[in-house]
Amino acid sequence: MKVSFQDLPAAIANAARRQPISLIGFDVFDTLLRRRVEPETVKDIVARRLVRLLTDLPPHAPLRSWGMPDWRLLREKRRLLEIEMGHTAEIRGQDHEFRLREMMLEWVRRCARPLVPQEIVQSFADQLVEHELRCERAATTPTPGIVHSLETARAASKRVIFVSDSYLSIGDIRTLLGSSGLLDFLDGGYVSSEVMLTKRSGRLFERVLVEEGVSPASVLFIGDNAHSDVSSPASRGIRTIHIADKPEAARRARLQLLDSLSRQNTFWIGRHAREVVEALPTALARTDEDAQSPHYRLGELLAPGFLAFTLHILEKSQELGLRRLYFLSREGLTFLRMYRRIVRALGVQHIAPQAEYAVVSRASTFLASSDSFDIPGLQRIWAQYHGQSLSRIIRNFNLPLEELTPLALAAGFDDLDRPIRNLDGEPALTRFFADPAVQGIFIRERNQARELFTQYMRDRGWFDGDGSPSDTVGVIDIGWKGSIQNNMYRALAHTPGSPAIVGFYFGLTHHHADTDPRNAKIGFMADTRSADWVSECIFKNGSVFEMFSTAMHGGAAGYTRAPNGMVKATIRIDASEQRNFTTHFADVRRGIEDYTTDFLSVLPLIDCSSMEMRPDFLDTLRRYILYPRRAEAKAFLEYTHVENFGIFQVTNYRWNGSWRKILKGNPRALPHRLLHELRHQIWPEAICKRSRVPFANLAYDLIDTRRAAKYVP
Repeated sequence: MKVSFQDLPAAIANAARRQPISLIGFDVFDTLLRRRVEPETVKDIVARRLVRLLTDLPPHAPLRSWGMPDWRLLREKRRLLEIEMGHTAEIRGQDHEFRLREMMLEWVRRCARPLVPQEIVQSFADQLVEHELRCERAATTPTPGIVHSLETARAASKRVIFVSDSYLSIGDIRTLLGSSGLLDFLDGGYVSSEVMLTKRSGRLFERVLVEEGVSPASVLFIGDNAHSDVSSPASRGIRTIHIADKPEAARRARLQLLDSLSRQNTFWIGRHAREVVEALPTALARTDEDAQSPHYRLGELLAPGFLAFTLHILEKSQELGLRRLYFLSREGLTFLRMYRRIVRALGVQHIAPQAEYAVVSRASTFLASSDSFDIPGLQRIWAQYHGQSLSRIIRNFNLPLEELTPLALAAGFDDLDRPIRNLDGEPALTRFFADPAVQGIFIRERNQARELFTQYMRDRGWFDGDGSPSDTVGVIDIGWKGSIQNNMYRALAHTPGSPAIVGFYFGLTHHHADTDPRNAKIGFMADTRSADWVSECIFKNGSVFEMFSTAMHGGAAGYTRAPNGMVKATIRIDASEQRNFTTHFADVRRGIEDYTTDFLSVLPLIDCSSMEMRPDFLDTLRRYILYPRRAEAKAFLEYTHVENFGIFQVTNYRWNGSWRKILKGNPRALPHRLLHELRHQIWPEAICKRSRVPFANLAYDLIDTRRAAKYVP
């Protein structure tokens, strides 16, 4: 009898009505428990862990090809050893079976260098057994609806047991069933490795009949394997139910295809990793209101890229030997929390760099990093935010406006809010900067800001290193130019013992002026130094990554000294930000959090580096940015973004173009004017999608690609 999992309870009840049942047995894997990965994938992961043990690499460190054994060769040694041990058992009159712990000890012995002490071999074998069991716990989850089937079975028979062909011990199987909440529904169980008899041969079923003291006709066995779970017990007179579930078969086929593709082409590694996380979710919403929300779905879409970036931070910081990591506010708080959870999930707390949260911003560090208050010193802001008024310049430098206003009026400014179009063509500005009183105020405020900021970072271990040239710390931010890192370096480099800095960025727009080796930067998802136009698509809508990694507290406005002598950051938050955090931003963050929970639960199964996952994750983000769905494009209209340095405004993502500029002029140049206006919008691809013009996104992408191709070498 073939049934689906959905129809299994009814099939059990019907079987009990036709003939009394004394014992019902269930297969374990792919019946009671579903697998997130294939069994052979777990063995591959353990082989890679053995390489790390033999070469003294941290867990989850990317494997390098030079000077270390190929994990595939070790994996093949295990396969051959399993066959050998099975044949040895057959010679002894048992079935083709072996035990995990015996196999693991012999495998390590054969893979280790000659003359390695036995205690080291035993330690490695124990660690590998524990890691394989950990992977099995992560890989298995209760089959949806199986509890109802078990309850029906208990009502229909005297005893309900499990019977499994496995090299795991019965204790290991009990642990898996217990962690899945199924052990309480079972009265006992049998595992082939305990008695060295298998379901495949039918001898394990014979043992079950003897041990349980029942006749074959009073037994019902349920499983998914046509031979081991159906033909073999049926040949002993046992009634059977064959599980043949089409949706599950389709999921398994998809998983196997992705596993095969990932072995042939590294692009598919990330897609396979996402399948492991998403196919059998426990936290991610699938049927409720969240599952239909474009805001929640956006969080689910962003989370893989954020998690891969965080893994990249861990991998590179270990590789570079960084002393400490500083996650910069406010975007860094999201990655700090992910980092700490990943470190705990991997069990590498003792070797991972210590992580700190640094409440800093461009506004809170700009004055401390400034060497001068003049036109050259102003260029750092002006290059990005030109046309500012003097009052805004003073505000960006975090200087006291009430003290500088009389001096500005004396220099010839009649309106401090008037935009300055040309720095060199503003005599009043030159006189203002030349005033000794102005410079005195600047030096006083700058020195105080630098002192407070230096103490703030000292309290967080910035100067705890040995002061050697190799003393290096990492800073982490979403992107894009690394200006906060530059400010920190400029402000703190004056202090003896300040370490070198390596900045980690989700996306980095690198400046040619950034050449100081003690102030290095690395872009993960995109780095303009790589000249990879495909990856640079994320800069087309960098706001989406920035908004939804931003912490829900306000931004740092400066620093003050508390009565106890500690320096604390002063926080400022805009009212529109508070509204954001309590509405749709919360839905996006819930999607990120749920995805992170599921990701961490299967992290032992995602045994690949961040750079291996990156291509697929980047491709997913490219689809969202270049070809958003209508619901995604429309949802973005409900977000706002606050700028509080350089410019002080709340940005929305509606169409802000001028139809008058587009329509006015030569009709032949109208397409050119439309493109020009469109390119100056925030996320023009979403505007194209909301326009409902057929193939608008395809046309815009084609034009943009042709334009970019002119600059590709």
